[in-house]
Amino acid sequence: MSIIKLENITKIYGDKLILDKVSLDINEGDKVGIIGLNGSGKSTLVKIIMGLEAADSGKVWISNNASLGYLRQVTDYKADDFIDMSLDRENVSNFFKVMGEFNMDKTLEFSDSRLANLSGGEKTKLAIACVLSSNPNTLILDEPTNHVDIDSVEWLINLINGYNGTALIVSHDRYFLNHTVNKIIEVKDGKIKLFYGNYDDYEHEKKKEFELLKSRYELQQKRDKKITSEISQLKNWSEKGERQAGRQFKSRSDSKMKGVKTNAQRKAAKASRSAESKKTRLNQVREDYIERPKEDKDVKFNFMGESNSSDVLIKTFDLSKSFEDNLVFSKANLYVNRNDKIGLIGPNGCGKTTFIKLLMDKLCLDSGEIWKSLSLKIAYMSQDVFDLDGEKTIFQMASDYDNEKKQFFYSNLVNMGFDRNLFNHKIKTLSLGEQMRLKLTQIIINDYNLLILDEPTNHLDLPNKIELEKALLKYPGAIIMASHDKYLLSKVTNKVFVFKDHMIQRYEDGYSDFISKGKN
Repeated sequence: MSIIKLENITKIYGDKLILDKVSLDINEGDKVGIIGLNGSGKSTLVKIIMGLEAADSGKVWISNNASLGYLRQVTDYKADDFIDMSLDRENVSNFFKVMGEFNMDKTLEFSDSRLANLSGGEKTKLAIACVLSSNPNTLILDEPTNHVDIDSVEWLINLINGYNGTALIVSHDRYFLNHTVNKIIEVKDGKIKLFYGNYDDYEHEKKKEFELLKSRYELQQKRDKKITSEISQLKNWSEKGERQAGRQFKSRSDSKMKGVKTNAQRKAAKASRSAESKKTRLNQVREDYIERPKEDKDVKFNFMGESNSSDVLIKTFDLSKSFEDNLVFSKANLYVNRNDKIGLIGPNGCGKTTFIKLLMDKLCLDSGEIWKSLSLKIAYMSQDVFDLDGEKTIFQMASDYDNEKKQFFYSNLVNMGFDRNLFNHKIKTLSLGEQMRLKLTQIIINDYNLLILDEPTNHLDLPNKIELEKALLKYPGAIIMASHDKYLLSKVTNKVFVFKDHMIQRYEDGYSDFISKGKN
């Protein structure tokens, strides 16, 4: 039985067609993953279902039996939202029950100062707890694993698998989709397409589909080439026959030739008719013409970076931080060398983002000291990309650079899969993934010797995640990276800072070696 139906939904932003006469039927009990490139319209589709955005045309039908639980992207939540959650007495017991299952402290202080400094993972968990507290029979989740630690992702997987209702999940997390959904909806070029199975099944089917289309396209091209060659040959024969007929006509008297076709004329006419017949056949087969199958664009990051700097970039001495009576960490004595690629490891709320903010002078120390080399040049990307001026266009953003940097800026955006048509759009109208790529490009064009990245793969689609990993491997400077992406950490890091029991400890192994030795 259907629980959600969309009929011919169309949505346009400015001159960009986001959804083009999209129709969709979600049945009770379906577990559906929604995938697509950044800016393809996934979140817009969900917001239209939720009634948060109006379609330009088309209809949305929601069953009267449906009770919807909607998880927005974590960047849409503010401190006041979490205060409201704690005050919702009707569902408060369920709310705190889920918090406990997420291993969050049920005595979390819902004060302005504490909530303003929640990590991205804590925000996501609180929002999920709020969604689940009302016991909905239909979950609509927009990027539920963003910022969330590994143990909590496993808890979410078990929740979805044991859930008797319907789930509609927007995600770029292959692991999560492989373990939760039985259908995939791909949003691409304004259209949607349904695939059965999990993400791996989708990829397998897409590959088969591409190879089939490629084979049919190549066969079509061979056939067209053959018919076109035959038409050309017949035209040549016809023209040759007409020339021969002309010579024969001149060699004979008009009286003898009147009303009589020469052999050359007959051959020329036959060749001409055959050519026209071939043309008609070619036009008929081209009515079902197959366009060249589009291969996914290569996405390329190209960090410049700077490796010529002092050996030690940062040192901390007895670093401590608390929020009111909540101790985050104490007496942290750490250092960062110029070639270190450091992964920050620990559960949500352990202090990884707080540590980064202290390094960036965005928070005040309680005690201790941070020493920084005079040669230190830091590039910082927050997990929520809030420091971009949303009122500017990309063209306006690039106007701050000289001509050489400006062209480098544009070319890197294009290499990262950016549509040139977006360059005159306000940044606030771009998707979070597009804003993340824009921020990365802003970092790319300057020479830094330390990148500080807080959940850099959040909001990035799969091609961009893979290419970011390749770029970080080539980066000549130091990296400090907070991430819950196990694959990225394993590939990139050669050191880890472990956050545990209110302490931070440096280990001289990369993430994969650290895990394999069981030090966590």
